[in-house]
Amino acid sequence: MKRLPKGFYYDRGKQLYRLAFTFEGVRHFVYGHTQTECEEKKDELLERLKNRMHIDNHKITLEKYYSFWIEEQAKEVKTSTIYSYKKSWQHLEKYLGKRQIVTISKMDVLQMQTAMKKEYRKNKKGELATDKNGEKITLTADTINRVTRLLKQILNSAINDRIINYNPCNGIKTLKSEKPKAALTNHRALTVEETKLLMKNAEGSYYYNLFRFLLITGCRIGEAAALTWFDVDFNRNEIRIGKTVSKVSNKEYSLSDSPKTGSSNRTIPLTDDLKKILLDQKEKNSMLFGSSNAIVFPSTKGTLAHYNSVDACLEHIISKINEKEKGFFAPFTVHGFRDTFATRCIEQGMQPNTLKALLGHSTLKMTMDLYAHVMPNTKHEELSKISFAV
Repeated sequence: MKRLPKGFYYDRGKQLYRLAFTFEGVRHFVYGHTQTECEEKKDELLERLKNRMHIDNHKITLEKYYSFWIEEQAKEVKTSTIYSYKKSWQHLEKYLGKRQIVTISKMDVLQMQTAMKKEYRKNKKGELATDKNGEKITLTADTINRVTRLLKQILNSAINDRIINYNPCNGIKTLKSEKPKAALTNHRALTVEETKLLMKNAEGSYYYNLFRFLLITGCRIGEAAALTWFDVDFNRNEIRIGKTVSKVSNKEYSLSDSPKTGSSNRTIPLTDDLKKILLDQKEKNSMLFGSSNAIVFPSTKGTLAHYNSVDACLEHIISKINEKEKGFFAPFTVHGFRDTFATRCIEQGMQPNTLKALLGHSTLKMTMDLYAHVMPNTKHEELSKISFAV
């Protein structure tokens, strides 16, 4: 008879397999006619034991429960989402991690928010972040809201596990964001004149073709960075968008099998202009990395590109423009290409539903809320075309 895997024993008298395992320091046994049956029974018993532990152990701390919760979340959500949870948990752990879940009250949550308002932000190096005047910067309302949302999610799970009957986060208002609207920041659409000036100065830069691609497709930077030549169908004249590059740690990015939302899975028509851009990029890639590299828009090292490196390239180009030109070219992030694409489409009369499909939005409201901020001169031109009987 073959040697049994670790933990298994075969009872010849009963003609049954026995599988032994340890959970929380206690030895458990399951029996079955096959090893597979034993494995399945072990999984079922483990699940019951975990649930039982949550039900019985009303002394469990938020910190302890979070370790189980995040493990389960990792089976269901993207790695980038887990990274986001872990960043928020660093704040939550500090204030409520050691507390027993059953003792956390609404007042505790409000006090945590008050304390976080006085907490200073840290930069990527772990140092205290400062503004242009050297003043320390406190945590934003958006950060505090994210931490509160995470706590609410964890405690909702604790309700399902019958640890608590009520979520103390219920009824706590979302803090008002201090962020200005996207259209008023570097997350903005470019004018036609700005676009021409930018692309003229970007010619010859490493990400020039990527900039052109983003401008005429409206893709998110993560979607464009995840694009491979297998996603480009020159025969059907379409590009398949179905992956994205996501941040999974402070310095690490990975390829996700699914883009931002379900509706983000889509195809984009391969126009003549797009073909020229892609063929030019293919030739450039072949010269730099050889024909084996499947990524359409790789980083300078031939690996996955990401928004930080692309934004750095944009910042350099804008700096050059401001050195040469008399006018001031306001900074913007790579997401501005998506805003610019949407704005041009709206200005030139594209139907909202068509734009929604191209952008990969889940609702029409999302499309109109985010991208209907047309340029002031366009509003003037459009209004001048309307005749009123006055």
